[in-house]
Amino acid sequence: MLTNESCTIFIRNGLGFDRFFVPKCHWQESISSAVFKDGFQSKDGITVYIFVKDITEMLRTELNTALSNRKKAAKDIIVKGECNFEFDGSSQQAASESIKKLNANYDVHTVMSIDRLLYGSENMQHYKITANNGVSR
Repeated sequence: MLTNESCTIFIRNGLGFDRFFVPKCHWQESISSAVFKDGFQSKDGITVYIFVKDITEMLRTELNTALSNRKKAAKDIIVKGECNFEFDGSSQQAASESIKKLNANYDVHTVMSIDRLLYGSENMQHYKITANNGVSR
């Protein structure tokens, strides 16, 4: 699979986030809509593929550890490209203000799921992240 972008994944750890910059990923956006008898519904989504062969062993280990320790994927966020934002997780109010600042300065998306598909040949092993096009906090 071709890589067309980089991304930064923020995985929730208490009030703050662990940040992971992924220099190579495949970022795919989709827009779908449907007409129902109660109205028009539109859904935008993002799917990001991170191939194991494109990341360092250290990043893979740190990412797996953070994913194993997290409580809910819906609290995680992803940003297209490199994002060096630092969260202030010292209090609930500081964390809330940090999220507001991040949303104001970056195109932030809420992670819906992170699948670790780490089986088969090395060329096939990857992480699949699905996210909403936008953030809800």
